[in-house]
Amino acid sequence: MKIRKILMVEPKAPADHVYSIIRMPRLGLPILGTLASRRGIDVRIVIEDIVAVDFDQVRDADLLCISTITSTAPGAYRLADRARAAGVPVVIGGPHVTFMPDEALGHADWVMRGEAERSFGPFLDMLEQRAGPQDVPGLSCRLDGETVHNPLAPDRVDMDSVPIPDFSLMSSKKKGKFDRGVVPIQTSRGCPHHCNFCSVTPMFGHKLRFASAEHVAEELESRRGMGDGVFFYDDNFCASPARSKVLLDHLMSHDVFLPPWLAQVSVRAARDLELLQMMQRSGCHTVLWVSSR
Repeated sequence: MKIRKILMVEPKAPADHVYSIIRMPRLGLPILGTLASRRGIDVRIVIEDIVAVDFDQVRDADLLCISTITSTAPGAYRLADRARAAGVPVVIGGPHVTFMPDEALGHADWVMRGEAERSFGPFLDMLEQRAGPQDVPGLSCRLDGETVHNPLAPDRVDMDSVPIPDFSLMSSKKKGKFDRGVVPIQTSRGCPHHCNFCSVTPMFGHKLRFASAEHVAEELESRRGMGDGVFFYDDNFCASPARSKVLLDHLMSHDVFLPPWLAQVSVRAARDLELLQMMQRSGCHTVLWVSSR
């Protein structure tokens, strides 16, 4: 199976939610799209909160990749069913199907669980018969009538190995621009807390992983001209106050592009006055508080 064209879709949420005020993509598809594009594949990414899916693009694709959270799963499954009926193979990933792979296999040919940066290349190799299903970490599929769930990769993804997302792959009404001028950036994954209501730790683990200050600076510099604000997507930007201070000091001292920014933080950040002052000095204007247990 030769993969020349891939369409990637993040389905629209069924109703407005806390992040509907600023409509931005989750970063999984732009990252995977960047990896596929580097292989010479024609990639188009559709974020349905931004633009609608053109089903002619679905029919024209060699592979449809869908990323879904729980609220978007019904829409993801409807699109997957329609694509498969048209003869287009479908792979689904994201938090919801990571925890519900058997459900998702009722609508997709393959499910990709967990962080997919290490899995997506081997998955494409598998489709092109250069690797076997057993070589794809986190892959769920049906083989010879049996459901198979490959183990996840033994080590978590190193943040410095994650490519800077190529946002030019995204379909957009305003090419290269983001809603309200706010650009998404992620500098860490994982969370040290044990909140029983949260999917972050089952998905990304308790161990914090940080991109180096140099890697973050490179990504920020690449966003000059794309917006006049930054949203740090980290689930808890201040989970390690010492690291947050080192990062912000590096960005300020090296005059890195850092327009007014906002982030998600734990209420524990309020205990560190030095950190709060540094955040304000570097341009932070809003924090989304999260209680932690």
